[in-house]
Amino acid sequence: MSLDERPPLAAVALVTAIGTVATVAMVPSGTPLLAGALGTTLAAAGVALGSRRLLASGAVAVGAGTLAAGLYGLGGIGTATAGLGCLLVWDVGEQAISVTAHVGRGGRPMAAIGVHAAASTVAAGGVLAVVTGLASRTTGGQPIVALVLALVGGLFVVGSLRL
Repeated sequence: MSLDERPPLAAVALVTAIGTVATVAMVPSGTPLLAGALGTTLAAAGVALGSRRLLASGAVAVGAGTLAAGLYGLGGIGTATAGLGCLLVWDVGEQAISVTAHVGRGGRPMAAIGVHAAASTVAAGGVLAVVTGLASRTTGGQPIVALVLALVGGLFVVGSLRL
């Protein structure tokens, strides 16, 4: 008996929804939307096929769109939302591929994937709240520094979650 190691369609839908939120956060900047949409599509395809390479390519494309959006003048909150969305696309997609590889599609992996996605989203929401608070309290050229520090801290928080 062999396991079907392709993640369930609900996991694909979850990654697509997260990628869509990240892409929509880039809307005010215009041009980088293509990178976000392409990245979301690649990431969703990677999860659907169980391909870590496609998933990583999609996450990199969403990240490149986020970087470009920041360079095109997207505000701190939009950049933070898109950046955290990029991290969540990769994190949730990786979790979906990993869990399904261990238990198979018939082993009902969505419970573990859903709990991990919820915990990661709560952590990302906390980081976004900190970024929002820092951005509202700083003056002059400091918001960029505060945003970068908060995003780096967010990377460590989200990266440290092992649920």
